[in-house]
Amino acid sequence: MATAMAPETVVAPKEGEEAGLRTLDERLTEILNRRQPARLIGPNGEEILLPESAFHALRFVVEGMSRGLSVHLVPQGKELTTKQAADLLHVSRPFLVRNLLGKEIPFEKVGTHRRVRFTDVMAYRERRAKDRRQLLDEMTQAAQALPGGYR
Repeated sequence: MATAMAPETVVAPKEGEEAGLRTLDERLTEILNRRQPARLIGPNGEEILLPESAFHALRFVVEGMSRGLSVHLVPQGKELTTKQAADLLHVSRPFLVRNLLGKEIPFEKVGTHRRVRFTDVMAYRERRAKDRRQLLDEMTQAAQALPGGYR
């Protein structure tokens, strides 16, 4: 599902790059496993130490692209439209507006339009995932407590 984000924030693999991206993904994993600092080497041979946070971001982007996925880069303080927030949460925009905004996710009005902070949407998504995991753990424990256990 496409969002209306600025085109420069969408990174997609080009046709024919899959093999190179898979190789790069494997090499980045090797570097991570060696627990050595990563370095970039520029065209003139200059070495630049890659900060750990940038290395992990690069690994995330390359891993997704190696599977043929587009990756959306969103600045932390970015405000989203209700459509963009709904797309991130995999819910409809009307559901988001009716059930979540103001109750679970804070929003601001800009004229007649609602805007939500990316960080608030992601915090809600993480809370929802945590609640889901906790409920699944409780269901698993209840099933194992049954006579004869869960099989």
